[in-house]
Amino acid sequence: RDVESLREHYPLTLRHWGANLAANRDEAIASAGEERERIWRLYMAGSAVAFERGDITVFQSLIANPGKPFGLPLDRSRIASLSEPEGKVREESP
Repeated sequence: RDVESLREHYPLTLRHWGANLAANRDEAIASAGEERERIWRLYMAGSAVAFERGDITVFQSLIANPGKPFGLPLDRSRIASLSEPEGKVREESP
């Protein structure tokens, strides 16, 4: 029923994951090994750059059962207002 590119949001997620990995580096190495920790750190950093440059993207798909009520408005402009009082637009967090 809906498909959305998360290109602008996903580098933020990857950078948060990378920061969490760095903050818990010793534990990650103890659990998975130094090589695997390094691979994940490089993968997340490189992927964040690729998303920021627009070289890659990821899509989120929302699927619904045919014939069942969907419950969302027909256009995206009203989606944000559904969860905010008085139609205020949500501010993005870093």
